[in-house]
Amino acid sequence: MGASTFLPTWEDLGRQNQGNWPLSLLALGCYDAIEERDLSCPGDISVTGFNDMPFVDRLSPPLTSLHIQHDELGVQAANLLLAEIRDHDAPKSTIRLDPELVVRGSTAPQG
Repeated sequence: MGASTFLPTWEDLGRQNQGNWPLSLLALGCYDAIEERDLSCPGDISVTGFNDMPFVDRLSPPLTSLHIQHDELGVQAANLLLAEIRDHDAPKSTIRLDPELVVRGSTAPQG
């Protein structure tokens, strides 16, 4: 799935030297497609995943990814729900959790 998504998108983007994929699993397909084209990661193209799945540091090269605080997101969502249940007229609030970019071996320096 990742390779079939990656190749047409990469071709449409004019073969840019970077790719950002919504799930780390799609990055696996990107790795396959890059290898099939006799390209290298990160030499020819950098790949970044999103959601920092537990295994991505064991890929070759290890996948750069955004780390989302899933546990904290769940706690905050539960707290908002409980507050809404207790007082339906309470002011609405927004919670922002900043993701962390975990740089590993799948991205080259910009330039």
